[in-house]
Amino acid sequence: MIHIRLALDSQYSNLTNSANDQYQHYDLVVEIICALPITQSDAISACQNYTNNITIPSINDHITVTGPYVFGHGPLQLGRDPPSLHSYDILIFRNHVKEIV
Repeated sequence: MIHIRLALDSQYSNLTNSANDQYQHYDLVVEIICALPITQSDAISACQNYTNNITIPSINDHITVTGPYVFGHGPLQLGRDPPSLHSYDILIFRNHVKEIV
């Protein structure tokens, strides 16, 4: 799984909240799942027999993101679904890549 921090274009600034401000330097975090050799033990079986064809962007690329928009309040922990977790079906927007981890 690759985590990408995005500097949002101004028209998408409403997609972040105080947790993004406090923990992610005001950026939105998106993930590309099953993109690299998987080392996270609880993700190995989920990525088995799945090939992800998404191109991994570079820093400062201006990318389009499509997928579920999930948000909560505070940092999320794997294996936990806080009661404040919400999601929307599909979100499409373009933004600048700031960090890839």
